[in-house]
Amino acid sequence: MSLAVALLGLVSVLVLVGIGLGLAGLYQAILPFWGAAVSLAAIGGLCLLIAAGLSIWAYRWLR
Repeated sequence: MSLAVALLGLVSVLVLVGIGLGLAGLYQAILPFWGAAVSLAAIGGLCLLIAAGLSIWAYRWLR
């Protein structure tokens, strides 16, 4: 049970990081100062993908 709670906490942090990096990538795409939009969006997408996988695992663990 505590492993699932820890996984859900990790998932929430990864989702926040992914959304933040995605928004930063969008901001950089609109106002390109140093051209990091693609990198930020890719890292944000990877964080969201990992978070989705961990959330499925935690859901199955809790069920």
